[in-house]
Amino acid sequence: MGQRTRAEQVTEFTPELLQAYRRYLYEHRNRRTDKPLRFATQASYLAAVKHWCGWISVDPSVKIKLPKKEHRLPAAYLTLAEVEGVINSIDLTTDTGIRDRSIFETFYSTAMRRMELVNLKLDDLDCDRGLIMIRQGKGRKDRLVPIGKRGISWLKKYLYESRPRLLKEPIETVYLSSLGNAFNPVTLAQIVRSYLTANGIKRRGACHMLRHTPPTPPSEPRFRCQPRIRKSQNHRHRQKINTSVDLNLSRRSSYRLEYTE
Repeated sequence: MGQRTRAEQVTEFTPELLQAYRRYLYEHRNRRTDKPLRFATQASYLAAVKHWCGWISVDPSVKIKLPKKEHRLPAAYLTLAEVEGVINSIDLTTDTGIRDRSIFETFYSTAMRRMELVNLKLDDLDCDRGLIMIRQGKGRKDRLVPIGKRGISWLKKYLYESRPRLLKEPIETVYLSSLGNAFNPVTLAQIVRSYLTANGIKRRGACHMLRHTPPTPPSEPRFRCQPRIRKSQNHRHRQKINTSVDLNLSRRSSYRLEYTE
């Protein structure tokens, strides 16, 4: 007698039936592309089933584990030569050119996201210590990110020379559009994309491509990483933490950052 492969009611679900459904999702292929379902898609289907099983007195899905989320390396990024080529092609004789150079340097040095840069306020900058506060970033969390000396240099040049001439009315936003107000995220992406296209870079992406671009190895003068970075005191974990994070840098070099509290 074969295994039951169909259920008319939720109460007919069994662990064996759910395991068979999981195997079906794993082996299923898209009819058009002949590719398997992504693990995230499989997990969403199984999560819906587990939700319904929660209403049964004896939950048959307790031992069903959801597929783990995929962690893929970024497919689109810039080489060091491409980054230098782009930022050196910016016209620095205009206020918007100095602003754009500062934007590229900040993106490249901090790896912050587009909306994080758009929402930067003047009070978030600590140029003396080389730190920028990201407020309510991904996951609605605050964090401190370091910025290199070159990034600080161009940030100060923009703040002292170009921003006052772009400013139309008092506003705390760091980077201003040509109209003197905060950037629209789409407009910022279009500006970054225009520089990439002008330099013959046809890969998809704009601001996020800079986020995925690895920094210069510490052996070169552009980027210097402090061996220890103390986490902010408002971290939710108060106990002593000694965590090492390996950063994959360009030219297959690596550098280890230690976070201690």
